[in-house]
Amino acid sequence: MSFLFEDTAELHAIAHRIRSHADALRSRAAALATRAETARWHSPGATAFRERVRHVTASMRAAAGRLDNAADALDRHANQVHHVIEDFESFAAGVVSGGVGIVKGIGGAVDSALGAVGL
Repeated sequence: MSFLFEDTAELHAIAHRIRSHADALRSRAAALATRAETARWHSPGATAFRERVRHVTASMRAAAGRLDNAADALDRHANQVHHVIEDFESFAAGVVSGGVGIVKGIGGAVDSALGAVGL
């Protein structure tokens, strides 16, 4: 990936990997919550443990949401970069086309001038 023009496909791939990690984190949170809630352990310590697991799994789900937000932001950035590259390429093509027209015009003028002086 270059500094100026990022490879937008690579950026989208990174966003996809971030989403995959978010999904994995949600899955681990769900599995942890299920194991804690279904454990055959009944005591004040078990109740405190389950409450702590609820807080931890809520934090895990919140972190997964932040990862999703980061992936969305990266996808938006990649789309914006793609549009900037397209705009630049269109502009550059116009400049080149205009330059070719100018050179042809100059060539025609030179031919005319040379013809006028008999060359």
